[in-house]
Amino acid sequence: MGDRPTPVEYAVGLPETVKWLYHSEYYSDFTIKCGDTVTFKVHKLVLHARSAYFKGILNNAQGNITEVEVSEDPRVFTAILRYIYGYDFDGTPPQDMFMAQYCIAVSMLAEKYEMPDLPDEAAKLFLEACSGDNGDLRISPKMFVDALYSIHESGAPSHGQLWKFAVLIIQDNVGILLADEEAGFVKACQDMPNLNATLLSKLPSRKDVYELMKMKRNPKNE
Repeated sequence: MGDRPTPVEYAVGLPETVKWLYHSEYYSDFTIKCGDTVTFKVHKLVLHARSAYFKGILNNAQGNITEVEVSEDPRVFTAILRYIYGYDFDGTPPQDMFMAQYCIAVSMLAEKYEMPDLPDEAAKLFLEACSGDNGDLRISPKMFVDALYSIHESGAPSHGQLWKFAVLIIQDNVGILLADEEAGFVKACQDMPNLNATLLSKLPSRKDVYELMKMKRNPKNE
């Protein structure tokens, strides 16, 4: 059943009751197998109400389905399931993931499972993980570049919130990113033409634009 804590004994009101059900197998009528090791005993009515993805599965089967397998990272899928049951997403990552990477993964998985608000909530926490109130980079340039690759490899839409916030962070910190050659920011722009084109239209500094134009003319030179 995953790593769910001991169920509470009493809950007041429908939202709290739904949260209580997350911690319990009581009335469970559906099983989600996540990978080879984690199994969640869940409730069709909750899934139907909170996820268009699962609503479609249940409707197509006319309710005559008791189990589904998903090939997701259980650490990330747990955040999706908790949100379905009414818990907030606070961005706290597993020990072996940094927060920005975790928020990217949750945002994209929430898109897949058609959660209406969670993708943007996770994207906002990605922004908070990467930059402070004054826009300064909170994480190392290398970690931020790794995050750019994670967004790119996830297939996030270019008009989505993740890329929007990533570009804002770059605009505020482009000098630092260009100066740290080991971070690989220039190569990341070479590998992501859409990002390169967006930056060329948004960077206010002629010097920054010149650096990117030079990079574009010489894509093999880092």
